[in-house]
Amino acid sequence: MLHDSTPIDELYAQLQAATTPAHLTDVIHRAAVHITKDEASDDYDRVRLGAFVTLAELPKIEGDNVAQLIVDELLPLCVESSLADANIKLFSMTRYRDVLTDWLTSLDEPERTSVRATVIAALFSYLEGPQAESASWLLAQIGFRSQESVDRLWRVAERDDTAGAAALAALALFGPDSVGRGRLREATHRRLPDRFSMGLLGALRRLADPASIEPILRSSWFEPPEGDAGGVTPVWWTVTAYATRSRLVHLLSNAAGDR
Repeated sequence: MLHDSTPIDELYAQLQAATTPAHLTDVIHRAAVHITKDEASDDYDRVRLGAFVTLAELPKIEGDNVAQLIVDELLPLCVESSLADANIKLFSMTRYRDVLTDWLTSLDEPERTSVRATVIAALFSYLEGPQAESASWLLAQIGFRSQESVDRLWRVAERDDTAGAAALAALALFGPDSVGRGRLREATHRRLPDRFSMGLLGALRRLADPASIEPILRSSWFEPPEGDAGGVTPVWWTVTAYATRSRLVHLLSNAAGDR
């Protein structure tokens, strides 16, 4: 029995037939309409991702056009997602970041340097807004360190939130010695009383400094959750906290020896 094609089937077919930037950009825009309406948004997001992968593989796109496509179409999806599910949203942004960095890597010089500079300049504007956390991670993933990048990340690192922690991690990924190891260590240790974050953990791992062990053990990261009946700490929490603390100490000790 023949079945009528669905909108997602039609969009997949359009993607498979697309051979030009204009055709692929149309697929991207059509997918975005469905995602905005939350119509099987993850399926349409995969189509959109496929369109970007195909775009990156097309030959003979002029450098200025590549930069424009990345800045206008791809970059916003790397720092912010309209998908409803938080886990899918994070995974989606990660996939788009991988496409962006792979695209930059695939370019030949001097085009790569030119396009990368345009993309990073556009990314700086996101560091000033609510997307500062994801923009910091992306800047670190692109991996090109400049004094302006370092200065802008230090400004974000002054924020007392997850964006500030992400900026510290990004600075650490640039190389602690290249951004000021002492300043980075001090800023990271100062934030340790705050709640746990992947940004702080990333900065500590890159610092690989035995001096971080004592501040970690004195932090609130391993305090039991509030509100336990009778004030008794659950066994699961004791085991988890002990294992995590031991792992962190082991990690930093080993990393310090390898530094």
